[in-house]
Amino acid sequence: MIGPSMLRKGKVLVDLGKLRNLEVGLGEVSRRFGEELGRQLDAGAAADLAVDLLVPPAFHRRFGREARTRKIRAHHRLLPVGGEYDVWHELHQDSSLRPASRRSRLLLTIHDLNFLYEKESAKARCLLQRLQRKVDRSTVVTAISQFTANEVRAHLHLKGRPVEVIPNGVPDVSAAPALRPAFLPEGRPFLFTVCHLTAKKNVHVLLDLAKLASDRLFVLAGDRETPYGRMLARRIEDERIPNVLLPGKVSDEEKNWLHQSAEGFLFPSLYEGFGLPVVEAMSCGKPVFTSRATALPEIAGDGGFFFETFEPAGMEKTLREGLDAFRADPVGYAERARRNASRFRWDATVRRYLDLYRRLAGLPVPTARTGEAIVVKSRMLQLCRSDRSVPYCSPSPFSSVRPCRPLRLQAPTSRRNAR
Repeated sequence: MIGPSMLRKGKVLVDLGKLRNLEVGLGEVSRRFGEELGRQLDAGAAADLAVDLLVPPAFHRRFGREARTRKIRAHHRLLPVGGEYDVWHELHQDSSLRPASRRSRLLLTIHDLNFLYEKESAKARCLLQRLQRKVDRSTVVTAISQFTANEVRAHLHLKGRPVEVIPNGVPDVSAAPALRPAFLPEGRPFLFTVCHLTAKKNVHVLLDLAKLASDRLFVLAGDRETPYGRMLARRIEDERIPNVLLPGKVSDEEKNWLHQSAEGFLFPSLYEGFGLPVVEAMSCGKPVFTSRATALPEIAGDGGFFFETFEPAGMEKTLREGLDAFRADPVGYAERARRNASRFRWDATVRRYLDLYRRLAGLPVPTARTGEAIVVKSRMLQLCRSDRSVPYCSPSPFSSVRPCRPLRLQAPTSRRNAR
């Protein structure tokens, strides 16, 4: 009898290079993905896979016993990474690392196409063409939201490649270790936001909102040393807005306490491929006030309140009515928020990726979850059934979300992309 250790193992490499910056969402996603993947590998959930994690040197041997870590070296920016792998998973589309072996099947995860709206037209077109070249090399593309998947289909030439929606996971911070920040005064209700302070986060609209809601504190956490953060600090001082606190970066424990204790969470961002802080706040059962832009309506679901305008009076009306509705039924609204947040769990996300690694490596997928045998054929995934064969694309819980109308830039129609 052949034991599990004697069967061929699928060799997988996961690029976690974004760990080098834990202050932004992509670094946090990489850390959480690596931790949960290591936990499941240590629990024996993937004895048929040999997984290597490509990480910055500071994270060497940080993800359990079974996941082998390989250090990112300076020469990897110029030279491909050696080793024979069945699957190369690029966890974010901006990575500059690439495999040496052309036989590796590339699994490309796309988080957003925000550069289409943030960059000038020529720069956006250049970035889009660079991403197109990565799509051309990939076997399968995954997107972290249905909105992002729709953007990918609208702007990139997939040439028959499937796009599978696998949302990010988000930790439940409702019972996570927490520490009250020393900067917060006692006894005043407060509203909270946390993000990397850049223009696309649209946090400056909260300053005028704070003037109309002067009975509450507004805690705007994030790196205040960015150009946008310094602009916010100048406005708070020049316009004398005493009920706005700009504390800078906060620790994980302080962030958890702020989520757990805030009266509500504010997130007026303009461009999001997902919206991790929204789900963190909802896991605490808090009312979330966010914009209707990009992926945020999909992620907030029926647990969110949405700003219909960024005019101060309109925002104040949404905030006041939302808080009144929450107070009228706190148990019901909190339950709805937690139920929405429970859609995004790291254990489920990692399990789906492990199954996808198996399919790309030509290994059987555990039938307890799929009920079907899935194989890889000629760089295209095929779902093999007894009666017919159709291109594989897993159903998404967000499949009813309609595509968002492109806001500025269409995919270039260059000869390279037209072929």
